[in-house]
Amino acid sequence: MAEELARKKKVRGGHKASATRMMSRADELMASEGAPDVSKLNQLGMSLKEKLQEIKVFDSEILALVKDDELED
Repeated sequence: MAEELARKKKVRGGHKASATRMMSRADELMASEGAPDVSKLNQLGMSLKEKLQEIKVFDSEILALVKDDELED
């Protein structure tokens, strides 16, 4: 159970890092001179929504595993 918890935390961390990079790209696009590329911003927005859903799933799975571990101890 502990191995599964560690693996899920690691995978969640990867998704979170990816989402952070996407947010940085969106910030760069917004800060660039001239009009921002709306299509790229829309694409990043959709990708971020998908990442958020994936992170929420991992959060739920991790929470369930943590509760199970606490019950065993």
